[in-house]
Amino acid sequence: MGALRYNDKKRVCFMIKKGNSETFHEQLKKLHEEIRQEWINLGNLPEDFREKGPKIIIILDNAS
Repeated sequence: MGALRYNDKKRVCFMIKKGNSETFHEQLKKLHEEIRQEWINLGNLPEDFREKGPKIIIILDNAS
């Protein structure tokens, strides 16, 4: 699974272990937490993340 950030073109890519929906859900939660933590490290308040944080768009592609 990968990600490309629009404003600075930072790329994040990691492999999802073959598994089930629980495995995929755990990876999405990790990605969300990484984005949230980076946003907080920039000096923003954690409680403002939901309202003022970046928008996250996930595109699912089954091109195997």
